Amino acid sequence: MTTRALPECWGHRGASAYLPENTLASFEAAIKDGTEGLETDIHITKDGVLVMFHDPDLSRTTNMKGAINTLNWHGPNGINNARTLKEPKQSVPTLLETLSLLMKDENRHVQLNIDCKVNNEPDRLFSTMHSSLATFPNWETALAPRILLGLWHPCFIEPAIKHVGYLRRAHIGRSPLVAREYFWPHVEAFSLEFGALCSYEGQKFISECTAAGKKVLVWTVNREEEMMEAVVSRLSGGTFTRFLRIPQQSG
Repeated sequence: MTTRALPECWGHRGASAYLPENTLASFEAAIKDGTEGLETDIHITKDGVLVMFHDPDLSRTTNMKGAINTLNWHGPNGINNARTLKEPKQSVPTLLETLSLLMKDENRHVQLNIDCKVNNEPDRLFSTMHSSLATFPNWETALAPRILLGLWHPCFIEPAIKHVGYLRRAHIGRSPLVAREYFWPHVEAFSLEFGALCSYEGQKFISECTAAGKKVLVWTVNREEEMMEAVVSRLSGGTFTRFLRIPQQSG
């Protein structure tokens, strides 16, 4: 009798079903719930601070408005003063704060998938990222191997290799065809939307990745039937989900 390995379970923006997305509280809750990894998003502010935030603009989830790349982190009107609209109100975490969380002794097993949004200027983003990583003791062995960069656009490939070539890379997208044509030789993993992997082309792509030793991750899996499909599809990477706990049944 053969056993089937289950895909890893990654907290999509942390435990974002229960707590404000992309906050330290959400990340900490996901780790406590047993996640193998955290998925988060990154932007760089006008004054060069890397922040973990999904949208290019602050208005959807915080009490501030404006595009992140036009605002400073520091100062009386800085993003450091922003608080989430969702309770309990939280601040916007920086990359340094997030990495500090991962470097705690009890969190040394947790991986980090950083979704590099296309609103960023690639060279500035990755050079600043390298400087942030290099502030931690033993970062080359204790931190860097646990980080997976998520790249949407091919123009991010060369800058990523130039500045943080020691980090693992994955393509994030919605099309196996685009993944195969533009990213195949440059990444070790593919993070594709759930629907894109359910088609014939998607299943074929999973088989090709398995044969080539490349991992396949899927987003976002929030329903039980989707999780079962991810298991049946023999995904070799992981599933990104907002739910790290089994919902309590009523009645």
